[in-house]
Amino acid sequence: MRYYQAEDILWGSAMRGKGRADIDGDTADVSPPLLSLRRLWPLLVLAAGLIGFWALDGDRYLSQDSLRLYRTDLAEYVTHHTVFMALCFLVAYTVMVAFSLPGGMMLTITGGFLFGSIMGAALVVIGATIGATIIFLIAKTALGDPLRARAGRALLKMEAGFQENAFNYLLVLRLIPLFPFFLVNLVPAFLGMKLRDYILATFIGIIPATFVFAQVGTGLDSLLESRDELSIRSIMTNDILAAMIGLALLTALPLLYKFYQAASAMAVVEVGDMNTRIAVDICVIGAGSGGLSVAAGASQLGASVALVERHLMGGDCLNFGCVPSKALLAAGKSAQNIADAGRFGITSAAPGIDQKAVRQHVRDVIAAIAPHDSIERFRALGVNVIQGAAHFTGPREIEAAGRTIKARRFVIATGSSPVVPTIAGLEDVPYLTNETLFEYDQPMAHLIVIGGGPIGVEMSQAHRRLGVAVTLIEKTQLLSKDDPELTQVVHDRLLEEGVGVLTGIGVEGVAAADAGVTVQLDNGNSVAGSHLLVAAGRKANVEGLNLEAAGVNYSPRGITMDARLRTTNKKIFAIGDVAGGLQFTHVAGHHAGIVIRNALFRLPAKAKPPAFVPWVTYTDPELAHVGLSEEDARAKAGKINILRFPFAENDRAQGERDTDGLIKIITAKNGKILGVSMVGPHAGDLIQAWVLALEKKLKIGAMADMIWPYPTFGEVGHRAAGSYFMPKLFTGRTKGIVKFLAKFG
Repeated sequence: MRYYQAEDILWGSAMRGKGRADIDGDTADVSPPLLSLRRLWPLLVLAAGLIGFWALDGDRYLSQDSLRLYRTDLAEYVTHHTVFMALCFLVAYTVMVAFSLPGGMMLTITGGFLFGSIMGAALVVIGATIGATIIFLIAKTALGDPLRARAGRALLKMEAGFQENAFNYLLVLRLIPLFPFFLVNLVPAFLGMKLRDYILATFIGIIPATFVFAQVGTGLDSLLESRDELSIRSIMTNDILAAMIGLALLTALPLLYKFYQAASAMAVVEVGDMNTRIAVDICVIGAGSGGLSVAAGASQLGASVALVERHLMGGDCLNFGCVPSKALLAAGKSAQNIADAGRFGITSAAPGIDQKAVRQHVRDVIAAIAPHDSIERFRALGVNVIQGAAHFTGPREIEAAGRTIKARRFVIATGSSPVVPTIAGLEDVPYLTNETLFEYDQPMAHLIVIGGGPIGVEMSQAHRRLGVAVTLIEKTQLLSKDDPELTQVVHDRLLEEGVGVLTGIGVEGVAAADAGVTVQLDNGNSVAGSHLLVAAGRKANVEGLNLEAAGVNYSPRGITMDARLRTTNKKIFAIGDVAGGLQFTHVAGHHAGIVIRNALFRLPAKAKPPAFVPWVTYTDPELAHVGLSEEDARAKAGKINILRFPFAENDRAQGERDTDGLIKIITAKNGKILGVSMVGPHAGDLIQAWVLALEKKLKIGAMADMIWPYPTFGEVGHRAAGSYFMPKLFTGRTKGIVKFLAKFG
């Protein structure tokens, strides 16, 4: 399982490879362009305004001589038009700050002279805050986000430190008027400060200095008559400056206390060879596919990372799910190919099957992949891997293996586990789930499977092909989330291969029997078998996490979160199966990229909606889907088109004697692709082109215009797409046009 390479970290970029060197050397840079007219045009407007200001000698209107000359006229006009002049002053101050024009001190003094110290200071604070916010947003959009996407580790560490106390840092800088105002406007934009914190720190921080300058303005007449040059040095006397610096230092006290706490938390307290307290940027709970992706991606981007796992590295996918199930399916397919060899003119025979050897094959596949997910490898990446169960002790803290871990962000990636339904007698008989099935290497005579979802159907076919009698029981219909027209093809294949399929029948009870187990059905019948596999769905792993202490809401379906994967505690994310949505490894990998963008880069990335998420059931034939189902498409779009094409009319399928199945495409009336389902050979690979088509909102004509290589299974999609145009193309009108054009030679 190699999802920890952190695909989709930023704008779909892929950090492929197995370490820092691979990432540095092989990754294509597909970050947003640093120089883009769409991003830069606001900066260009500001630059043009600044150039125009200097070209027209605009600074002369903000000089002491100009104020001395026009102060009487301005004061008289304000007396008669106070509200209008106040609005004009507010707009002028906003523009001056937004364009980073000089003269802020003089304009502030003028505000105090014209409107008094209180009203003048209020107008200046509001105008300066609005103007600073404008330049902050422009700088962040034009340069901040692209620069942060390309940032090296040093900048990322700086950003991480700034983000933790951004409000306090900016407040201190605003309180001391010695720092250039325009520079203080820009730096937070490059370091990804939140807009709300920026506005609040700016508004509060500039009040003291603004009031001082406005108060100076109330005595402007005497200042101007003295003929002394007005400057910060002449206004900010030592007493005033000392008072403002003291105020800034007072504001900085919480920062100093936080640094003291962080230093204390990072202190090494030995218990055996373990540190009892750890402070990191990101703590990931769960080392499955999603958790490994976040841990590796964050560490390789320069963040400090702790990874807590209570069981096996690699999680369900490597040890009990995707990897072992596909290895077992591959063994079953090999056996079936031997049995079906006669269709190619090759003498077929009943395959000899060694159940223990088959299970060893599965274990060998897991062992081959396991080093990529190992503790050793992740520690080599700089991740602090901790083995033990984690539970929250507060909103920003967990305990695991005798250690207290504090983090700026937490990621819950604890996955899911099999649901054990309430069935009478089930607790009194031995049964298997996906977590115990692949280690079981004893002979099976008759496997009874409860549950007709993907796991139940895949394992039913795999075991039947490996010589085990199988009965599959499903209360509703097989693969109920997929199109019934296509699932029927899988249903028929299972029956053809000898699987006993019982649909629309529930289980009332289970009892031990001499041969193994007897399952009592709700229709009055019973099924006897040697072994029982329960595959009745999955539940989110939230037990023992003490989510209440962290302020994280959850339900039996999973953890409550928003589109950015943030829980009700915005410092905590949830990804993968525990998030309660589609439970697929590729979804967990996608979630990992969303978390990295949000937690490290402060980008408001959102997870893709379910309509863009493909899924595959790895039966033979494979079943794949992306987008809306026929029922959902009718509800959303009203009139739709349904395009079908069977594998039986595909030349490659005929050549390989693998012709069961079809593709089914749903389009809107205008040809926009709404959903695609297919059942047939290699459907899981063939669906990928259609995933891109849906995500890019292509119409069916784009797929029909593609050149598809021949002979390939993928041509079924081409032929289905082309059929969209047949009713319009092969008409009497078209024939008339062709005949008419033929008359011209």
